[in-house]
Order: sequence, then C-alpha cells, then structure tokens
Amino acid sequence: MTWNPDDLAAVHAAQELHITTSRADGSLRTPVPVWHAAVDGELYVRSANGPSGGWYRRVLRGLAAHVRAGGISTDVTAEHLDEDDPRHQAIDAALREKYASMPQYVAPIVSPESRQVTLRLTAVG
Repeated sequence: MTWNPDDLAAVHAAQELHITTSRADGSLRTPVPVWHAAVDGELYVRSANGPSGGWYRRVLRGLAAHVRAGGISTDVTAEHLDEDDPRHQAIDAALREKYASMPQYVAPIVSPESRQVTLRLTAVG
C-alpha cells in the first residue's frame, strides 16, 4: 500500500517519528524517536546509531513495526535501500532542509555512511 498523501504530509511535518517494534512474544517495545523525511511520496528513516541501532536491526529482521507522527499511527513494512540507490541524494536534501536548524546533528545522518542504514517505510493499514 502506498501512503495517503495527507497522512504522509502530516508525518513529514512532525519533528520526530516514533517507531515501535515487537518482541518475539508479540509484546511492544518502547517507541524510539527517529528523524525522517518524505520524498516523492515515500517515507524514509535512517538509524543514527548505524547498523547497530536496535530498532533498525529488529525492523530488518522482519518483526512488525509501527510508526506514530503528526497524529498518524500505522503499521509499516520496510525496504532497505542500497548505498548506491539514486534516491539518497533527494533524501539527504530533504533531511538537510527539514532539520536545517540543527546542522550539527544533520551532518552524521546525511553522511555517506548513513546510506547503509536507510529504510523506506510503507504504510500497511
């Protein structure tokens, strides 16, 4: 399923997105705030802790993920973007614009290393 444009706009407008993953027993973990950006009708997130980020590893393992931001709350699936995917330039630009007031924190999330931890989140419900 693709994002409803109004829902995606509301999510993108939020300062942070909270992502929740499930434990093996189905119980929910504590939501983790992450920076995010909408580009060309899609939602992207990156792990600030690189590939060792707990929420990132759990999403990649295929456990259920849920996001909440801008008054929107929905289950999502994730697709890992290859480091050489051409969408990274637009994602970097969107993150720089969105978080321009915090340049010291933007630099690591738009670094070449961050490309290895980029996920495209797609709404399920």
